[in-house]
Amino acid sequence: MTLHAFWLPDSYVMAFWLEDESCPADDLDHGSVGHPRGMSHRELASRLPDELELYEERRTGLFPAENGLPIASTDDIPIAATLKPWRIETGETIAECVIEFFLTRPLPVYHKPRVGTSLTYWQELAEFAEQLVEGTAFVPGVVQLEGKSYPGWQAAIPDDLKAYWQYLVASMPPIVHALTSDTEFAAEALPLSFLDACVDFQVRQWSIQRNPKFHSPRKNQPPLPKQWLDALEAGHFKAMNADNRRLDTFIEEVGLWNDRLRPVSPYSPFRLGLDLVPPDDQDGTWEILCSVRSARDRDLSVPADELFDPTESGTHSVELVGCLLTGLGRAAADFPALAQSLESVPPKPCCLDRSQALVFMTEAAPLLQKRGFIVRLPTWWEEPQEQLGLLLRISTSANTGTDRRAVLGLDQMIGYDWEVAIGDEPLSEAEFRELASSKSQLIHRHGGWFRIDAEAVNRSMKSLEKKGFSGRESLAKAMEMGFSLERAGGLPVLDLRFEGGADASWIDDFRGDQKFAKLPTPEPFVGTLRPYQEIGFSWMHFVTQIGFGACLADDMGLGKTVQMIAVLAYQKSMKQLHGPSLIICPMSVVGNWAREMERFAPSLKVLVHHGGDRSGQRAFVESVEAYDAVITTYNLIVRDQTSFLSFKWHNIVLDEAQNIKNPSTKQTVAIRSLRGNYRYCLTGTPVENRLAELWSIMDFLNPGFLGKLSTFRTHFAMPIERDGSDARAAILRKITLPFILRRLKSDRRVIRDLPEKQEMKVFCNLTAEQAGLYQSVVDEMFSRLSAGEESIFERKGLILSALVKLKQITNHPANFLHDESEFGSSRSGKLQRLEEMLQVILDEGDKALIFTQFAQLGHLLQPKLTRHFGVNVLYLHGGTTQRQREQLIDQFQTKKGPPIFVLSLKAGGLGLNLTEANHVFHFDRWWNPAVEDQATDRAFRIGQLKNVQVHKFICVGTVEEKIDRMIDDKKRLADNIINAGEKLITDLSFEQLRDAFVLSRDAVSEQ
Repeated sequence: MTLHAFWLPDSYVMAFWLEDESCPADDLDHGSVGHPRGMSHRELASRLPDELELYEERRTGLFPAENGLPIASTDDIPIAATLKPWRIETGETIAECVIEFFLTRPLPVYHKPRVGTSLTYWQELAEFAEQLVEGTAFVPGVVQLEGKSYPGWQAAIPDDLKAYWQYLVASMPPIVHALTSDTEFAAEALPLSFLDACVDFQVRQWSIQRNPKFHSPRKNQPPLPKQWLDALEAGHFKAMNADNRRLDTFIEEVGLWNDRLRPVSPYSPFRLGLDLVPPDDQDGTWEILCSVRSARDRDLSVPADELFDPTESGTHSVELVGCLLTGLGRAAADFPALAQSLESVPPKPCCLDRSQALVFMTEAAPLLQKRGFIVRLPTWWEEPQEQLGLLLRISTSANTGTDRRAVLGLDQMIGYDWEVAIGDEPLSEAEFRELASSKSQLIHRHGGWFRIDAEAVNRSMKSLEKKGFSGRESLAKAMEMGFSLERAGGLPVLDLRFEGGADASWIDDFRGDQKFAKLPTPEPFVGTLRPYQEIGFSWMHFVTQIGFGACLADDMGLGKTVQMIAVLAYQKSMKQLHGPSLIICPMSVVGNWAREMERFAPSLKVLVHHGGDRSGQRAFVESVEAYDAVITTYNLIVRDQTSFLSFKWHNIVLDEAQNIKNPSTKQTVAIRSLRGNYRYCLTGTPVENRLAELWSIMDFLNPGFLGKLSTFRTHFAMPIERDGSDARAAILRKITLPFILRRLKSDRRVIRDLPEKQEMKVFCNLTAEQAGLYQSVVDEMFSRLSAGEESIFERKGLILSALVKLKQITNHPANFLHDESEFGSSRSGKLQRLEEMLQVILDEGDKALIFTQFAQLGHLLQPKLTRHFGVNVLYLHGGTTQRQREQLIDQFQTKKGPPIFVLSLKAGGLGLNLTEANHVFHFDRWWNPAVEDQATDRAFRIGQLKNVQVHKFICVGTVEEKIDRMIDDKKRLADNIINAGEKLITDLSFEQLRDAFVLSRDAVSEQ
């Protein structure tokens, strides 16, 4: 059964209909008008609250039918279906009763019939009306109901909500106007009529509470304006009394008064069309052509001159002529130049000069569009244009000395030339000077028009005249000069191009043929490098030799550690390793680095500086020069900072370099202060959340190249993250590309012998116990939020705390309650599904990793799964020592080792090789896709021989499902630059939070 609702705008009545899709076709009353599958009024009344005061009515509606039989609304509508009239029994109620019903969340429907799309649509409109009333976005007006005129409060759509209103109109389900015969009225005004009713009801309720004295009726019939005001202040509708002529005049005056606050002509199928046509040359005349366009299909139009063509007499109605002339009169109030079109019959095109055309496009057109007119501007105005900006050409031909480090270092002197360009096309200095002197914002070039910022052009001209269009400077200073020009309000820096010299072309053409020499595998290296690994280590050596730092951002599992060891081995073989190298990594991978160094480069002497028995400062300083490499952790860089500052290291290597993503922490500051000849970063996620993380890595590698952090935020982070600027993203990608090598496992050009990774989402339901706990947490959160007493920081803390609790509840009640209660699968939809899937995996002889971010849950899962399946289940968490950690890995990696490995996400998310597993479960979702991918890559990496299946558990209808959508959106960012930030859930509005946290009907299992 499905419950539907129909709004009857001519009477302000809502009709409910309970459709029974299971009703057999034999029961149909075959006649000229049939009776579609539905429930009786009595059955309908039992499914809805008594407060609705339903009364029975039989109505005729248009519903889809095939072969003479009605089609249930939940079925796919066949192509051959047609609309046919059918009689239905409805339960009807007036607006005052129904609006409170739709403002209740969830909808109070008894005995669980399916809620149709029509009900959810009306509820969305009712909530929008509530938002308008709270923002005092309403006006007094007149409503026509059943031939009478009633004063009523009506919705006024603010500019910032018009896009949402247009979305609501466009998303109206077809079934909601099944009872409305006038389809034009239904399409244009049906949702507005219901919105007006909701606004009127809420304003009157507020008025009753504030001004109860206005309810006393008047004995004498007052004038129309007084009738109108009195009725607006009353708690109910009351028709106005007057003769038709005076009443029509008054209604027209009210309509004109509200004209600019209400959607224009909501009941008219026609609109005034205004098309701006540019000239073909620089000095020609611009024209605005007038027409009448269809409001439903805006491509259908009748030109103004055709409306007055004698040969077309009788073809076009007086209504079209009236729409044209009245619309022009109203539009001229906003753009007076349009008045010239009314000076002749038919209206002639409105002629403009270039400055008037610019005013029309920038100021008048947006305003006229808000008024409801259909304005068409040239495509080059509305579509992205080639941007006017600065181009920095850097010449390296002067630096061709034998020392490769002097070729292109940040501090080396280079020749530079600043040019102005439109897209890829540079302008000569003379053309730029002519452009600046014209002070025009519209220019015509090569047959096309461009819009430019005349003020920015003028400011850039003055700056370049002062600083010089060309000169010699260090690369860092030349880059900073360009950023300073933009920061001063000048043109943006569009591109950076390197020219001249043997080593320049690789930067512009890096993604094509590699311009650096591929080095042979060094003799001290024990093992065979894959082809892409040979390229990786050769590239890192090349970039550092010409004076820059290098970031190897290969996907997890492609062997970044091995490639870095190859670099060290090559330097050793070529006698270029002058002093020890410092390798900084997370504590969890110290052992991995030591083992890999011993395996692939046993000739290198390695010191592990870690643990309580590590050397003190004096002993460290005395002994460190005897080693080729020192391995330590990020934490110790701060604690033993004086020891590490005692040396100028030959190489400084940051593994998992995202650990310095926050540029202001003590750890990052201490690492940036280290002295070294060459700098390397290894990371699979150079950007996790914010572009400032990329700046922090680049500032370690190439200090000053991206300017100061404040400059970077202004020029790149804010335009890309906040405004989605593709142009800024392209520039950032261009200038960082030479220093970041990013390759993916999924790219078959990189590696061909890795199996497939199949990701799938596993949707689970909550149990009734979980749903109850979930709802109580949500209610408590919104109760505190609605009080509005928290500060911004307290609000964010409250939301984050609730999120953690809800994720624990969706895992298992015991994960939330911490009460040592039974950890049974009957209490959790997720646990039940996990056991089902693990049984199949064990039957097939496969192995699985299970990740959770809650250590307590891991402690519950390990014994539970051990008992349930009778197998040994391993568990790795933050309290696991390094030795125990290695024992667990070795145990799992044996062919006949334990088949299930539970891991806490932070402890087991990186630095592990667990290729014996070919199933990965994310029992609860993380908010960062990079972290999830890192965990998955414990199994999906080199050495994996099977296809890896990744199972991501999500509880339907909960905040987990909404977070899942955020994760999908966020992944697009990581693929763009490397990428830009996420919208934190703590920054959502109250309404957005309600949508994210509310528990949907389908969240709870039927058991």
